[in-house]
Amino acid sequence: MKSINASARSGFTIVELLIVVVVIAILAAITIVAYTNFQNRAHDSVVEHDLTNFTKKVQLMMAETSSYPAGGATQQTDGGSFTGTVSGSPQPTVDFTVSKSSYPEMTSSGAANFIYCAGPNSSSGSPEFSIVARSKSGKVFRSSSSRGLETISTGFTQGVGVVDCVGSTIGFPRTISYGYFTNASGWQAWAVN
Repeated sequence: MKSINASARSGFTIVELLIVVVVIAILAAITIVAYTNFQNRAHDSVVEHDLTNFTKKVQLMMAETSSYPAGGATQQTDGGSFTGTVSGSPQPTVDFTVSKSSYPEMTSSGAANFIYCAGPNSSSGSPEFSIVARSKSGKVFRSSSSRGLETISTGFTQGVGVVDCVGSTIGFPRTISYGYFTNASGWQAWAVN
């Protein structure tokens, strides 16, 4: 009969197994963080691309008609409530396809993640436009006739607000169209054709 030598046994101790598990967990955490950052940068790039293309479309309409397309609703001259169909498409009708998967789903009432507005400059009276969009990463971007494409900070946690679209230059009256608006049950047809 053979005797089993205790020092000749092969296998892993509990401590060795725990070390392996901890190393795998650390590597998984690093991978998840890197992947999330990569996804967020991709969403930001897509939203910037959407805004750039929509800006080109609006500027082309300006070149053809000598005015920026008006939004589907008009805000009163004192900045009060809107009249008209707030979710309506910009007039004349603009069809523009956004990459919906790069925009967050809004959950609170009155939240939006893609807004177009136009109106006169508050000081010069010349026509201006602004497009504001929120990426899934949480960053908010604006493309405007006066400043071009920029990243803006906002206090809105659920979406972009009218104040972001208006900024400091577009005065009243102004017109606005939402590409996505919770009160209008999501994405509007003009933004997803």
